[in-house]
This record gives sequence, structure tokens and C-alpha cells, in this order.
Amino acid sequence: MLTANFYWSLLGVVISVASMLFLVNDLKHRRTYLIAGDGASSEQKVIVRRDTSPLLFMTVVVGIALCTAFMFVTCLLLIAGTVTSIDLIGPPNFSQVVAAFIPYGLVTLYVLEAISVRIFARWWDDEPEGPQTLGLGKSDESKTGDR
Repeated sequence: MLTANFYWSLLGVVISVASMLFLVNDLKHRRTYLIAGDGASSEQKVIVRRDTSPLLFMTVVVGIALCTAFMFVTCLLLIAGTVTSIDLIGPPNFSQVVAAFIPYGLVTLYVLEAISVRIFARWWDDEPEGPQTLGLGKSDESKTGDR
């Protein structure tokens, strides 16, 4: 009999696959998007480019990739354990649940943010120049040199 754990694990696999697709897209285009702002009225899309801020870009991508891999493997083990009736992970204690919640939460937030930034952020940008780019680029240097 399929339980709620099976369906939550299946949802975890779907979320981790979506995260993998967004990560591949970010790596392919060498940029990722973040939502920045201090409140609901001033949120805007920020682009983190690999060439302008490589440390932040790699931190986001590697951190989310590790969390996605953990989430994917854990959910597959839970699904396999439900289907075969073999407990592959064992009974979790409180510290394991808390430790597992962190990557699940990060991946879920990354997927929700990626969807909202790519679909809805064009309505958030109130500035005429469009989204901001984090890091120092050539356009920033040329603005200061033209004075």
C-alpha cells in the first residue's frame, strides 16, 4: 500500500529534477537569477554572472547542486523502500530530520525562486535599465571613467 511518504518522496524527485533543469540552464548561460529587496514593494531581479562575480555564482550553483543530489538520492531511497518494503534508511531521529530539512528547503526555495524570477520578475523591474548585475563589470568602469 502506498503511503504519504511515497507521495512526498515522489514530489521530492519532481522538485529535484526541476532543480537539475534550472541548474543546467544556469550553467549553460553562465548566470543565475536572485530576488533582491527589502520588502514586497521593492523586490527586483538580480543577475549573478559567472564572469563578474564568480565566487557568488559558484557558491549558489555548487550549494544547490549538492542539496539537489542529496534530495534526489534520499527520495529515491524512500521510494525504493516503499515499493520493496525494505527500510533502506532506517528510522530517523530528530537530528536527522532537521539535517535533511535544510537541503530540502534550499532546493524548494531555489525552484520556486527560479520559476518566479523567470516568469513573473519582468513585472517587478521598475527601473528602466532592467535587472541589476552583481559584481564589477566593464560597464561600471566606463561610467566612472567618463566623468
